[in-house]
This record gives sequence, structure tokens and C-alpha cells, in this order.
Amino acid sequence: MGLAFGAAPSTILWKLSMVFQLVVFVIILSKYFTFHHELGFLREFHYLSQTMDDIRRLESGKPFDHLLKAVVHLMRFDRSIFFLKESETNFIRPVSWQNIEQNLITDLEAKGNDFSLGFWASLNKNEPEIILPSSKAFHALSELFCQNPKQEFLTAPIIGEKNFLGFILALRDISRERFSDDDLVQMQVLADQLGITLKNHFLHKEVAQKAEQLERQNLQIHKELELAKMIQDSVFPRSPPNWKGISFAAYRRSARFVGGDFYNYLGGCRWGDSLCENATCGNCPRQVQGILIGDVCGKGIPAAIGMAMVNSLLNEKVVYFMSDPARILTEVNLSLKRYLGAESRFNSSAFVGFYEPKEQKFVYSNAGHDFPLYYNSKDKSLSSLESTGTLLGLFRESKFSAKEIKLQSGDRLFFYTDGLVDFFEKHQNSEDGFGPLKSFMLNRISYNVHDFIKEISNLVGLVPGEGDDDITAVMMAME
Repeated sequence: MGLAFGAAPSTILWKLSMVFQLVVFVIILSKYFTFHHELGFLREFHYLSQTMDDIRRLESGKPFDHLLKAVVHLMRFDRSIFFLKESETNFIRPVSWQNIEQNLITDLEAKGNDFSLGFWASLNKNEPEIILPSSKAFHALSELFCQNPKQEFLTAPIIGEKNFLGFILALRDISRERFSDDDLVQMQVLADQLGITLKNHFLHKEVAQKAEQLERQNLQIHKELELAKMIQDSVFPRSPPNWKGISFAAYRRSARFVGGDFYNYLGGCRWGDSLCENATCGNCPRQVQGILIGDVCGKGIPAAIGMAMVNSLLNEKVVYFMSDPARILTEVNLSLKRYLGAESRFNSSAFVGFYEPKEQKFVYSNAGHDFPLYYNSKDKSLSSLESTGTLLGLFRESKFSAKEIKLQSGDRLFFYTDGLVDFFEKHQNSEDGFGPLKSFMLNRISYNVHDFIKEISNLVGLVPGEGDDDITAVMMAME
């Protein structure tokens, strides 16, 4: 009897244990399927995120189709429409749809922005929501989708950096599956990702448009620079002058399309203090042959504009004061200060020199320009024609003086700008490019002027691309 009495509780406990184990098993199984479903969602969401991050796919003919297709697949929607707000007009219009008849989209587009704005005004602006049958939005959607009582609606706003970008309208057949709170949570995650993707897409599109605009502007600037270069090139001598007893050769390279270096040959008949270049100056008793060279501060377009002004002023003053290079520089300096103002820090170097054949003397004035090199063939020495005044344009009170040297057969004068000195300093591994430049000239002193300048051209041409500064070189030889 004791055994029978004890067996009953044991059996009850055993049955309770079996029931408990069954309940635990069901709970674990339910949790497993829930976890498996959530894990599947996370895996597919990870793939979708990678898909959304591929901006290039948004550049296709139908940029938003693959986004909506991925969302429909992941959320198991029956039908869906992707509405997007146009940034220019703020209109909200359908841009992509899945399993929606074309005539319905046509009706939507015919209703225009009134439907989209009116419909959206009745919805939650911050998070996804299920459209309840009692709402105005449900009535509007039911009319649009032919009063189908077996369908349920869900909307999800798409926000990018607190800015409304659009929304997704989703439909599901309630006989298959109703929308749940899990759908709202998952749709919120997807909407956030879509917001990031769309924001990146719009930024990428904006950058691409600006890049295209900059490219067009760059092409226009390139054309204008080509024209500016053609105009500037026309200012320089096309060929050296054919002067008896003197030969010239020149080389010029701008660091950019246009530059601030300039040079010119000055020739004519001197009548008193003026230059006569007319045909009536035949049988001139006093021919004067000269050269001017200079370098405006800076590079590129600003330097080119300054060069045009200084070069024009120099050529103008030469006509009136050809016998006096110091007076020419003084007048140009005063004109610059008058045109540009006392506060202007614009400046330019300039060298003006004239050779008078009858007297065999070279008279010059140097306004802060790099010292031309003078080779004396008699004693085979190399010296410099140093400055006789400050840079042009610095001070109204600047004073300029003139000096002269005697020239004879075999003598040479080499004129250049600071870009050539800098080139020798940089590419000849020297602390000062002036020394290597003098050595370069002495080692080639027997060359004719054309071969000498060709050597410089070849040397500079060995360095590809744009230079650091404009380079100009002119060799003058007494025959």
C-alpha cells in the first residue's frame, strides 16, 4: 500500500515534468524560429545595405528600381510604390513601383502633387505606420486601389539628415499575412538605410553636376587662355632684326599659358631725342639699335596683364626719349604710379639699352633686372651690367641712371630673366644659379647665337611639364 500510495505522486510529477519539458521545447522552438527569421532578416539587410551603398547602380536608367525591389523582397510586400520629393519643385511623385499596374501610376501622375501632398499630410512624418481603416488616408488609398477590402497599407517616411526625401507605400494581402509591429521596426531600419543611401546619391549627383560644370568652365577658360596666348605671342618679335654688324637669337617659355616676361628689339633713326621709324627717315645720319627686356612680378594671367601695360609704356616712351634709357625708365615708373596709385605694390624689372654703331658704344639703364652678362672678346672676361635703379612701380621718387660700355667685334651680351637663374639653381644642384649660368655661357662662347640659344632650349626642354617661372633668354653678338 505504501508503494501504491507513493507511485501516484511520482506519476503526477512525471507527467508534469513531461508537460513542462514540452512547453520549454515549444518556447525554445519558437525562439529559434524567431531568431532564425531575425537572423535571415539581418543577413538580407546586410546584403541590401551593400547594394544600397553601390552608388553606381543609382546612375542607371531606372535608378530606384533596385532599391524598391530589394525592400519588397525583404519585407515580403505584395505591392509597393516609392515616392520621391523633387528638390527643385518640392513635388512628391512616384519614381518606382513593384507589382503596380501602369494605369494606376498614370492616375497618380494625373492627380499630380495634390494627391501626394494631401495624402502625405495625413501620415506620420517620423516613423512607419500601418494605415488604419478609420483614417482619411485609408479611404483615399482604398479608392485608388479599387476598394479592395483584403489589402492593408503601410507607409514609411525616408529622412536624410533631418530632411524629408520621400516615402514608401506598401500593400499586403491580409489573407496571406497582416502587417505587424515587427514589420514597423524592420521598415524603420530599412527607411533609415534608404535615407542614407539617397542622401549619398544626391550628394554624388550634385558633385558630378558641379564637376561637369567645372569641366565646361575649364574648357572655356582654356579657350580664352589659348586666345590670350596668341595675343601675347603677337607682341613678341617674330624674328630677330637684320642689323648690320649685330646678330640676335632668343628663347622664351612661359610657366603657364601666358606670362610676365617680355622683350623687344628697338631700332630706328634718332632725330634729336626722338625715334623716327617712318620711310622718310632714309639715309638716316644716326641709326640706333637697342633692346629691352623685363619681368613683371608674378605668373600667369595677372603677370601677363601687367606685362602688356609695362611693355606698352616702354615702347611709348622709347619713341620720345630714345637717346636716354634712364629717362625712359623714369617716365615709365611715373606712369605706373599714376595709373596704379601710390598704394600699389605692383613692380616690374626692366633693362633698356641702345647701341650706336658710329660711336660703337652701348648705353643702358637697368631697373632691378637680372644682370646681363657682358663678354669682352679682347681680354676674354665675363662681367655683369648691374642695376642702375630700383624696380619699376615701387616708388614714385625712384631715380635711374645710365651707363655705357664700348663694344667691338666678338663681344657678346646675354640677356635673361630670373626664371633661367632659378632653373640652373634647381636643376644644376647649386645654391645660386648665377654661377652655373656664367659657366654655361663661357663653355659655349664660341657658339653662334642660334646654337647657343638652342642649347638653352634643349636644356630647359629636358624638364617636362610647366616650369616654376617664366624663362626668357636673348643672345646678342657683335660680328
